[in-house]
Amino acid sequence: MRRAWLSPEEAAPILGMKPAKIRNYMRKNILDLGLAIPPERTGKTMWEFRIYPAKVEAIIGEKLEPKEEGGKSDGSGKQGPVGETD
Repeated sequence: MRRAWLSPEEAAPILGMKPAKIRNYMRKNILDLGLAIPPERTGKTMWEFRIYPAKVEAIIGEKLEPKEEGGKSDGSGKQGPVGETD
């Protein structure tokens, strides 16, 4: 089953951006990828970010491939980005 959202770290390699830039642009409403939830609303000390795969797909113009369960899709022991293909 596919997760309902991505983290900035997961979306960054797909979009060709650094996670910090994605978080900054989402906070300032420059980039609409999903939810940028301020600490006041969560009761936590840090912002939370939920990036919707459909919004990423609309930007890149193709479907994201779901992650393999277990995280070892190429046998190397490294888990690639969500949208990476061989």
